[in-house]
Amino acid sequence: MKKVLFTILLFLPIVIHADYAIDNYRVDVTINKNGDANVVEMFSMNGVYNGFEKTVYYKGNYDGYRESKIVSVDNTKLYNANDVILKEIRTIDFNINESTDKLKNSYLFSKVNKATKGEYGVYTVNKKNNNVTYKIYNPSKINKDFYINYVLDDIAILHDDVAEVGLKLFSNTEKINHLEINIYVPDDSKYLHAYVHTPDDYTIAIENGIKIIIDDVTYNNFDIRVLYDKDVLVTNKKSNQDVLTKISEIEEKLKNDEPTEYESIKEKAYLAVTKVEKTKNKIDYEEAYKLVHNLRSDELKTQLLVRLMNIESKVERKFILLKISVTSCMSFIIVGILLIIYRMYRKESTCIIDRIPTKPYMIGYLCRKKISKNDFVSSIVKLIDDHKIDIIKTKRDYKLIKNDAEISNNEDKIFKYIFGNEKEITISKLKKKYDTPSSITLYSTWHNVAIDEAIKQHYYEDLLFYKIFGVSYAILGIIASALLLGKPTYFSPIITIIISIMSIVFFIAFYKRTTIGSELFYQVMNVKHFVSNIDKVKINKKAINEYLRYAIVFSEYNRVSKFLLTVKNDENFINKLHVIDSLLLIAKK
Repeated sequence: MKKVLFTILLFLPIVIHADYAIDNYRVDVTINKNGDANVVEMFSMNGVYNGFEKTVYYKGNYDGYRESKIVSVDNTKLYNANDVILKEIRTIDFNINESTDKLKNSYLFSKVNKATKGEYGVYTVNKKNNNVTYKIYNPSKINKDFYINYVLDDIAILHDDVAEVGLKLFSNTEKINHLEINIYVPDDSKYLHAYVHTPDDYTIAIENGIKIIIDDVTYNNFDIRVLYDKDVLVTNKKSNQDVLTKISEIEEKLKNDEPTEYESIKEKAYLAVTKVEKTKNKIDYEEAYKLVHNLRSDELKTQLLVRLMNIESKVERKFILLKISVTSCMSFIIVGILLIIYRMYRKESTCIIDRIPTKPYMIGYLCRKKISKNDFVSSIVKLIDDHKIDIIKTKRDYKLIKNDAEISNNEDKIFKYIFGNEKEITISKLKKKYDTPSSITLYSTWHNVAIDEAIKQHYYEDLLFYKIFGVSYAILGIIASALLLGKPTYFSPIITIIISIMSIVFFIAFYKRTTIGSELFYQVMNVKHFVSNIDKVKINKKAINEYLRYAIVFSEYNRVSKFLLTVKNDENFINKLHVIDSLLLIAKK
């Protein structure tokens, strides 16, 4: 005997536009002797639509209207097909009573990777592990019906006493006015029987195949069992079980349970309508409407639809109010963030500054709110310009000599870094000790002293309170927006989440200069512009040393030094440039 458990989730259709109805739907299934199943689906629609989206499940999805209750073997993986092989997609002029051969002589569709609404004659394929989705672009304006032909490869299973086919048809489709299913097995089969599991009324005829007709399909998640002669199936898919007796017992139990199943469906619909009358919730309303829509056309369905119609306006009003409230909440978050940013960013009154800072590290801090190694090198150059350090050229090197002069705390740190306890040092020796632990510590000491001194100048406002408050507010905004995901709103909470994340980055990174800091910064920027264009402006030869120090701070040294050599090329100046070159190379290590 054979079992062909035929896992066809023939349909999970989703129309690309929702304003439509399915008039007639016909499915022709032909089971071949090798265990393949050739499936042809034809249907007509009315209304406005852009096409039709159909999903064929071929693995691990035989649960059906009765779920696993109709399964008759131990190894459920035998029910899977190997693959779905699409043969063709066409448009047709559909007549439910005509043969397949007459219907398909129409426009053949072609496969594309991507299409847009309104296109015609193409389809896309999205294949996953257990299903294939075909999105068919056949808009209603063309006035053509649908034709789909595919093969479920090696779907049949061989039992020891019978061949079985399990069909699950239609999962979560819209209502179908008239459905006709034709199932054909090999002609020489001496046994043929079928069971239909659905709460809807149907007719079944078994003669030269199986014909099932259902009008007004309201519960579209149902399944069919087909049994036929095992001797007409040639396949290696075997259960090695006798199942006919077990199937009879299962079907008898299902027959007795049928009224209970539909009563459960009616009870769920009734309770759903009662719930929405209390909650006035839009989601509850849509769920209740779906359940009522799937009921048979009887007095209960009419009563429940009337009850839903009576509360529809209240549900919609509550939905709009909720939408406004949620949107207002998100708007409040965004406005709050903008107000904090405005408070941090607003400009103060101006003042007049006579002179910019002379200490290089002060200029660096004013521009970047940090002090770099270039600022350190420029500070050494300033000690050379102030004759607190002399440069002497030796045969193969340059020697730095410390002069006895009054120095500040910051300059003392520089001297300790360069000379240690010595009075002089060569550039080559300075290079060797640059990256030693003691030198790194001495540089850090100078850097900390320079930062402390720069902070005391109050070039930047203290925004710690606003940063903490802003970050905290933005985090609360993210949490609130996450809780609002899925709620009705006029714009997505994801927008608020993105704005909040961006604002956190802004609050952490943002700094603002004080009035004095701003005025000094503008003057320093004027100096930077002058230095950057030094070869195009008239210069003061007495200020060449200052130009050179600024160039180091602004990372313009190479270009500026070359130009200044054309203006001043005495030996002392050249020696100083060589020393600066060496100091900058040391700083880059």
